[in-house]
Amino acid sequence: MDTKEIWLIYHKASLNPNTPMNMDGSTYAVGIIAAPGKDLQDALVRFHELLKSNHMELLDLWKCIKHNANDYGLANEDPNEIERAIHKAQEHGKAFYACGLSSEVLAAQGIK
Repeated sequence: MDTKEIWLIYHKASLNPNTPMNMDGSTYAVGIIAAPGKDLQDALVRFHELLKSNHMELLDLWKCIKHNANDYGLANEDPNEIERAIHKAQEHGKAFYACGLSSEVLAAQGIK
């Protein structure tokens, strides 16, 4: 597989008490996952593998962007975190979380 093709997958997924990233009792998280793949379908397989391994279920998926070195349409997200996840996905050939917010954090910010 050519792990140089990376897709950024914007999603909402359920969290449960066994989810490693669930440190505040949240029921869901929204975030971006960097997933390698020869095409979008291949990247989505790795995306779902990451969710399953973290005891998460997909609730919503609203955007998938193919990473093109420096131009992938991210205005508000932290580019350093995203670049780190992209490099890890390329190096290891599997999906990694780039960034995310839990339902408790979103509620504290007045966002539902």
